[in-house]
Amino acid sequence: MPKPRKLPSESILRKWVEVEGMTHAQIVDRIREETGEEVSRSSVSAALSRAGFTNRIRYDEEIPWPRISVDHNTAFPLFMLRTQARVNRGLPVKPQDIKRLEEWKKEMTEKNLVVHYEPRSPEGFFYCEARPDVDTGLVRAPEPETQSA
Repeated sequence: MPKPRKLPSESILRKWVEVEGMTHAQIVDRIREETGEEVSRSSVSAALSRAGFTNRIRYDEEIPWPRISVDHNTAFPLFMLRTQARVNRGLPVKPQDIKRLEEWKKEMTEKNLVVHYEPRSPEGFFYCEARPDVDTGLVRAPEPETQSA
């Protein structure tokens, strides 16, 4: 016998997102309040994605690396780069996040730093000195990927 469904139907999810403007976290809270079931934000996100209700926003200009490891997904520099991307696109950003971003960018400029990403490193993100005429934004320009023979 299949496990009982914890998530509401696609039509209810659509209503919550499109009509009520709920975030994934708010949907998790509502499911908990209405059913007592615990579901994760990633489950809600996956269900919305499968149903075609999400527009995955890519921040290729601000985050130029092809893939970010799940292990590094919560790193502070990545959060700041995503925040900058949201600001650049006119998307909503919490006032406290804008303040943190401005302070971070000021420090980066004063110290002539950029963000560098090493996917195979346990730390993932590092700060390094910006190279003149090469690193013109907040990130170290990634090296072109080479093909292995």
